[in-house]
Amino acid sequence: MYTNHLGTKEYPFFATFYHLGVDESKPLDQQFEEKIVSLETECDMSDRNSKLDNSSFTLYIPFDSKREDVKVAIGETVEVETFGLKQRGRVLVVFPSTLDGVSIVCTRI
Repeated sequence: MYTNHLGTKEYPFFATFYHLGVDESKPLDQQFEEKIVSLETECDMSDRNSKLDNSSFTLYIPFDSKREDVKVAIGETVEVETFGLKQRGRVLVVFPSTLDGVSIVCTRI
């Protein structure tokens, strides 16, 4: 079987990392609990566990270790858009790499 990889993208999906909080830079009458976005980025995704347990997944995001810090924190919520389906998860582990990428293990919520 032959698979043509020329038309594929390295990071085909889009992820938004956020936490709930109050934006104190807004006027007092506009301060409500809301999603505070820490990072929006392209990503790739794979299931982490066996066929019996699909409670977690791994995200791969681009990252330039020479120019920036990792902007994802453990405990944040992530929403991933995959082929029209939204996946939501909580960040469990972040693995930065010097090979210009980050692996992020999440549990589904």
